[in-house]
Amino acid sequence: MATGITRITRVKVRLGAEGHVTGEALSSWFDLAKAGTIAGEAVLEVEQAEGKDILLMSLEGVAPDAPEHS
Repeated sequence: MATGITRITRVKVRLGAEGHVTGEALSSWFDLAKAGTIAGEAVLEVEQAEGKDILLMSLEGVAPDAPEHS
């Protein structure tokens, strides 16, 4: 039985332009945090928006193949 995502391939966030975090800083932190995890090869996509919030918009990943039935 498939147990869930085994590898995260893409993370999309919306970053408020009025906040205290820049897209460059978030990308650097993401690169440090993903090392050695299932997101190790993931791409971070940052969309600029109004406001101060950082919102997770979506995660994309790979799930293991479903088991074959005999």
